[in-house]
Amino acid sequence: MADDPEEVILHRVEIDGTTVTVEYSKNFATCGHLYNDSGQPVHSQNIFCTEGQNVIVVEDISKYTSLAVGDVVRMQHGNNSAIHSDWVTVTEPTTCPLEEAAQDFGFQIPGLKAPRLLSTVRSYRDRILSQSPSGRILIALYYEHSNEVKSLLAQHPDLGLAMFELVVHAEPALRSTKTLELEQAVYVQGLELLDRLATVGSPNLTAAIEQAQLLLKAHSMPRGPFVQIEFRTR
Repeated sequence: MADDPEEVILHRVEIDGTTVTVEYSKNFATCGHLYNDSGQPVHSQNIFCTEGQNVIVVEDISKYTSLAVGDVVRMQHGNNSAIHSDWVTVTEPTTCPLEEAAQDFGFQIPGLKAPRLLSTVRSYRDRILSQSPSGRILIALYYEHSNEVKSLLAQHPDLGLAMFELVVHAEPALRSTKTLELEQAVYVQGLELLDRLATVGSPNLTAAIEQAQLLLKAHSMPRGPFVQIEFRTR
């Protein structure tokens, strides 16, 4: 309707080799523009001008001045920067380790709604982790090593099941607006799972896991039977 407020939603930004796929929805005719979390535009041409729901734009990466997997971007109204989407993390189109674990082990947990679980995790990634320098490092490490982790989970199904069960236990806390509060046992299970992955992974993966553990511990604080993990936004 004409009286509806102007708004834009950025659903996903994916890089597959030299191809960039952007899916968005907007209810205004003015072109939208992608900006990174440093406030800089990532393209110089008008690309996102079509109005509508779930518009998909596929372009060569050469159309973008600066864009890489792990970057955090949002879409803004071309004439009004106050109208913008939420932040979204740029990803690859392949399934991530958690998605494959959901496919392989989700059926073993009665009543589980895997799509809702994955949506909760992605929301926490984009709302909380992507807004923190340390969180963005964790995101980048996850996607950089996702192919090796998927291969390890296929070779060691017990690790895949442990990873999925861990996320299921953490799901209520992941809905937090800021501070992630986990039971001590769940927090310890997470660190132990990372240790187990490191023992079967490559030296590069082991180094990445050690870096991730240091970051997690730096942002963790015991609170009675819980551990609070807080990533401060910039």
